[in-house]
Amino acid sequence: SAPPRAIDATFGVVAICSPDYAASSGFLAALRAYASRHGLQTHLHEASLLPKRSIPLAYSKLPALVQAHAQSTATWLWWVDCDTAILDERRPLSDVLAAALTAAAESGDTANGVASDDGGRRWRPAIAAGTRAAATPELLIAYEPWGVDSRIEEPEEPSPKRSIHELLRKRRGAVAAAQARLGHPINTGSFFLRRGPWAAALLRRWWAACNETIRIGHRRAAPLWDQSALQRLPDFAPPPLGHTGPYHVGAGGAGVALPHAPFNEQLCASAASPPSLLCSPPHGSNGCARPAPFLLHLSRGRSSLGRCSPDWVQGIPPEYKSWLREAAAPAGLGFAALRLACCNKFPLRGQLARRVEGALGVQDSEVWARVGAAVPNETAREAAREWYRRYKHMARREEPSVS
Repeated sequence: SAPPRAIDATFGVVAICSPDYAASSGFLAALRAYASRHGLQTHLHEASLLPKRSIPLAYSKLPALVQAHAQSTATWLWWVDCDTAILDERRPLSDVLAAALTAAAESGDTANGVASDDGGRRWRPAIAAGTRAAATPELLIAYEPWGVDSRIEEPEEPSPKRSIHELLRKRRGAVAAAQARLGHPINTGSFFLRRGPWAAALLRRWWAACNETIRIGHRRAAPLWDQSALQRLPDFAPPPLGHTGPYHVGAGGAGVALPHAPFNEQLCASAASPPSLLCSPPHGSNGCARPAPFLLHLSRGRSSLGRCSPDWVQGIPPEYKSWLREAAAPAGLGFAALRLACCNKFPLRGQLARRVEGALGVQDSEVWARVGAAVPNETAREAAREWYRRYKHMARREEPSVS
């Protein structure tokens, strides 16, 4: 593929994170330091932007974006959730955006799909075949590489105590009707939005969809309310199961959703991951030529966090994402070793595994099975194993025994 093109742009970073949030430890300080280092405009908030303080802080995401779009003079806005970790603070956003734009340009004829009237199992192009995205997309966003039923608002898997049918019943109604289609969920944890009329129109439509979610009742709405609201928009239907490349979204196909986006990478690779991501040798003397992503998004759920998920480790306290963020940092365990500890050969289970296998033609035993090749050094592998032993003990709030 062509090398990333040089980007001459300015950036404004937008985030909202309460000090009371368990995953907030160190996030805003690290983000401010990164912004100062690279000359970014900052639009950072620690309190709700909505009048009703009873509404969860996360519901201020769209008001924060609308406000930043109106006040900023930057070319691009970069939204980032506070359960993320910048893994390479030396890398400027211009490089990250250039890499994403290069990946988006490879999308070719891939068109957005709109759910059909029969529940979404057939797809028709929303833009004519052969249409390419604009020379510079207005939006660069990520989608989750594993497949889930997007009627379930959270990208979580069934568990012995919570079947997929129970999850569907819990979220049945207006949300289920609006999202009755299969696909790879669009993930709003980190994305780039180019300031201008297209962005302003998107934010208005998105905020209106979010308001509808709030009106349903914020006590019953899922934490991923903004993500679900975005996928309510007909031009943001998620990529169908089995899709593995860039995907046009938004009015006129002017946005592009990317799998394994460098600005929004999940910890665990998936069955849909390319071999270069799974680090199957040979990939250079270090076992894997692919560097750590710029930003790691610690989405909850076994699909994202593997055996480090609170759905797998019983009794884990709320601050577990802060532990994972510290471990992923170069000064900690490091991204590759943390991925080994949490994800290597971790099996998918139940309905989600069957959906992935059916869509992608892989067996459960193959999923994430090659992640360990990224850590060929036995000392690093043992460090990963020891870290995970301590992680489980921390979850029980016990000190590991010393033998």
